[in-house]
Parts: sequence; C-alpha cells; structure tokens
Amino acid sequence: MIQFHQIIANSALLLMLLLGLWGLGAAALNRRVGGSYRATYVLSLGVFALQAIIGLTLLLTTPGPRDELHLLYGIVPFLALGGALMYGSHMKPRQESLTLGLAALFTFGLILRAFATGR
Repeated sequence: MIQFHQIIANSALLLMLLLGLWGLGAAALNRRVGGSYRATYVLSLGVFALQAIIGLTLLLTTPGPRDELHLLYGIVPFLALGGALMYGSHMKPRQESLTLGLAALFTFGLILRAFATGR
C-alpha cells in the first residue's frame, strides 16, 4: 500500500508540473485554458482524492508519517486547486490561465515537501 501511495504521489508531481507549465504557457500567449486543460485539472483533483483515501488508510493501519505536517499536505491541494478553479472562472483569460498554472506549481511544491515529511 505504501508503494501505491508513492506511485500516485510521483504521478501527481508530474501532473502538477505539466498543468503548471501548460497554464503559464497559455497565460504567456494571452489565451484562456481550454476544455482539455480544465478536464485534466479536475481529474487531478480525483488523483488527490485517491491519494488522500490511501493516505488515510495507511494512517489507520500503519505507524504515521515521520512528520505530522505531512497530513496537511494531503488537504492543501484540494484548497489550492479547487479555490483556483472556482476563483479563476470569473477572470479574464490570461489571469485565469496564470491563476490555474500558479496553483498547480504551488501544489507541485507541496508534493515535493510532502516527500520530505513522509516515511
């Protein structure tokens, strides 16, 4: 189960890097992100939900992470990505792309930090 948690974390890391660069690229070109971007963004929330379920299972069945701050890194991606998605939908195209891209890169950083506080 721990290996599966790590594999999903690695996948989420790459996904956030992709979404971050994609969003910043769209912002640099002064374009609104398209449906493919939004779909990938929403699916990333599903990846984080799966990661959280596995993390909770591990928390209940094994000794906890090395640092309890690790648990916070399971909650913040929902707030950052979900908040950016809701907030960005009311913005101009370039601002929305920039907001979503930066939220994804912020989450990328959170995942790197979570690696340091896990097992």
